[in-house]
This record gives sequence, structure tokens and C-alpha cells, in this order.
Amino acid sequence: MEKFEKIIITGSGGFVGKALVARLIDSHSIIGLDRNPLEQCKDNFSFESIDLASDESVEQALAKVRGQHNTSLASVIHLASYFDLTGEPNLKYEEVTVRGTERLLRELQSFEVDQFVFASSMLAHKATSPGEVIDEARPLEASLPYRASKIAAERLVHLHRGNIPVVYLRPAGVYDDLCHNPFLAHQISRIYEEDPKGHIYPGDLRTGQSFLHVDDLVEAIALLIHKRGDLPPDFRYCWASPMSWATASCNRKSAG
Repeated sequence: MEKFEKIIITGSGGFVGKALVARLIDSHSIIGLDRNPLEQCKDNFSFESIDLASDESVEQALAKVRGQHNTSLASVIHLASYFDLTGEPNLKYEEVTVRGTERLLRELQSFEVDQFVFASSMLAHKATSPGEVIDEARPLEASLPYRASKIAAERLVHLHRGNIPVVYLRPAGVYDDLCHNPFLAHQISRIYEEDPKGHIYPGDLRTGQSFLHVDDLVEAIALLIHKRGDLPPDFRYCWASPMSWATASCNRKSAG
């Protein structure tokens, strides 16, 4: 075994991607794939620009990886996807999240990949009744474009993974100590601004929104990589313990 096992992280310049690179950089050789480069001075980090919406770009990026590294990969952590806050349909959901995942998987078939981790979302699950906790067995529901894109991509991964073992990761709302989560940050702002809406939960107190600290998420991903040989080839995992909007805080706290 090489001193540093090789890992590809798509979306390496994003919120979770940066945290994951920082967590793994001292123990793995990381290949970051993103549209914009992530500055990282460690010798065991390399970067390739990629546009998941382009066949040519994905082919070229993976060809460069194949040429500069051997084809053995401990894990591919696929974080990159499209998201906006409008809730409206957008062709980028199909082009980036769904077809981009298909393009990536197609090119990975020429590699020896121990594990493919697809970052889905707990939002892909159908809503529950008050007091009922979401788990991996909960049905999926494509009621919004973002949810629909994640569900479609999950199904595509299942069909086209070939012999690559897959983890479908469905995290809750990810935040950090600086509250880089708009939904959580806005609610806390209302509390500090003494807005009555920040102190009143307009609904059943047995319901709530789950949150997951980014440090806990990257630790979980690190553990998934380390334990990859012990996992089933088609593994699903979500975080789903509810945290009420009325009691949410920016203190580091895992909600799952």
C-alpha cells in the first residue's frame, strides 16, 4: 500500500469540499476536481479543472488524472452538484447534478475505484408525520427540483456504478461555527434582533429541521473511507435527528 492512498474530491473548492480537503490532506493524496482551483500548498494535493456539464471537460480532466496518477483510487467523494434557493426548475439540475454524475461514473470505469461516495441530501426523503424520525428506509419524494435531481442521480448511480461500491450519503443541513447555513443563520438573526418570529415556532413542536456540523460530516466521510472494505456495495446513510428551529444555536452540535 502506498503511503498516501489517492482520493478524488469533486467540488473541492466548496464549503464541504474545503473542509474535507483540510481533514484528509495529511493522510491521503487528494485530487481536487472543481471549476475553480483550491489553493493548497501540500505536495500531496493536485487539482484539475472540470465542468460536469461538458462531456469533453469531464473526459479531459479524468484523462489528466489517469496520466499523472495511477488508476487505483481509494475513494471518489462526489460533492459537486447544482443548487439554488429559488425552488424553481433549472436545466442545470439535469446537466450538472444528474448527467454530470453520469459522465463522471462513465470515466471512472477505467479506474480501480474502491468506493464512490455520492453526496445526496436528507431532503430527498418524503416528509414524516410529527414525531416520526426520517431514516434510510423512508421513501423518497421529488417534490422540488433540487430533491428531484438528487433522487435521479442516486438512481443513475445505482444503474451505472458497474463494479464500484457506492455510498449514498444523505446529510442534513450542514453548518459550521460561523453559521454558514442560510436557513439557520436567518433564524438566529431573528432571535438576536428580537424579532418575535425568532422565538415562536409556528407548528407542532414534535417537528423540526435537522442540522449537521461540517466537522462531524467530514469525520463521517473519513470513517467511511477508512471502513470502506467493511461496507456493503450499495450502502445508504442519512442523519435525521430533529433539532427544532426554536432551539437551534450556533454551538457545535451534531444533529445526527
